[in-house]
Amino acid sequence: MQHPFPVFLNLSGQACVVFGSGPMADEKVAELHAAGAVVRHVTESPRSIDLDGAFLAISALMNSDLNGMLYAEAGRRGVLFNALDDPQNCRFYFPAIHRQGALVLAVSTSGQCPALAVRLKERIVAWIGPEYAEFLHLAVAIRARIRSSGFIFGQRRRIWYRLVDSPALDLLREHHPDEAQQAIERILDEELTSPADLAKSPANENRP
Repeated sequence: MQHPFPVFLNLSGQACVVFGSGPMADEKVAELHAAGAVVRHVTESPRSIDLDGAFLAISALMNSDLNGMLYAEAGRRGVLFNALDDPQNCRFYFPAIHRQGALVLAVSTSGQCPALAVRLKERIVAWIGPEYAEFLHLAVAIRARIRSSGFIFGQRRRIWYRLVDSPALDLLREHHPDEAQQAIERILDEELTSPADLAKSPANENRP
């Protein structure tokens, strides 16, 4: 059995098309705009030429025949295509999404039962609080310090797992940001002041 390949797309500056009108079409237009896409909204009389130059297209037409035509044309043009509530005419599926700062949770049932994906997402969200977004905010500065250390990939990975498994998340959850920062600093002080004879390789700086 083949399985969908999960990815997060960077749509900044990418041409995208939304076919159809109504709340579902408007929702997808708004989501694409929020992702930085350049959106063309075709509310009626869709044509194959509307797909020209597009990176991604979404149909909210609720018409399987029109969706099938657009799906085939999108395939010929190399355009990623999704027809809402019409999985047979989809090159990709929309997951149920929860955003919390830089953290993005996505749950998919491969288009078979989106309602189940929503319920599963709600269960996951119930135990993921704002402390995760706060930790990721701190991670921006942490990453720069770790990458500039010159340590090889395996060493940097070990540091990250120490940070993630540290008391920092629990302290953020309990509203003690200063103590969380101190816990992080202790680990960084220990790791980044390790003996100079530890293997280093600037060539690996493009990795975590």
